[in-house]
Amino acid sequence: ASAGANTMGFRAVSGTGLDGDPIRSNDHLGKVVVVHFWASWCSGCAKQAAELVELREMFDEQDVVIIGVNLDGADQRDNVARAAERLGLNWNHIYTGDGWNTPAFSENQVVGIPLLVILDRDGRPRDSSMGTRRLKDVIRLAIDEQFRSRRRCHSNHLEEGASNDSVTDPHGGGRMHRLARSTGGRTDGIR
Repeated sequence: ASAGANTMGFRAVSGTGLDGDPIRSNDHLGKVVVVHFWASWCSGCAKQAAELVELREMFDEQDVVIIGVNLDGADQRDNVARAAERLGLNWNHIYTGDGWNTPAFSENQVVGIPLLVILDRDGRPRDSSMGTRRLKDVIRLAIDEQFRSRRRCHSNHLEEGASNDSVTDPHGGGRMHRLARSTGGRTDGIR
């Protein structure tokens, strides 16, 4: 579903955060990423903020990451930081000061805010929405699908007669070797 952005050709978002550090959605492959396009002057964004804060509390940060992409114009960094704090948006925010020309907006053809885009654990867009009504269900589905994929991959590998010492990494990283000997017998897929 698309509302407010072209999710078919959605590009990973990247830019400089409010603190000056780089932010890249692809740094979070293996997690579900919620990209939140917003502006400090947007009343709809302010109304949506409480739901996003609730969402953040609902899902474990190991499973779901929220990245804000801010639309405010030049010389508004301090204003954006105050707005994020006031609204409780205590996650990383990309801010360039370029308004609608911010690369994450222009490259993804964002035409309205607030906008949420859900990226699955492989960085592919799953859904976009102007609201949070279906967001929780989409995130749960993305988390569950990845879990089922891992179980299927592990089961198929074991059925093929492989030992329980390694399984195929569903994220494309080759083999995950179980370090049972060096971790005191733990076999939880540590690389």
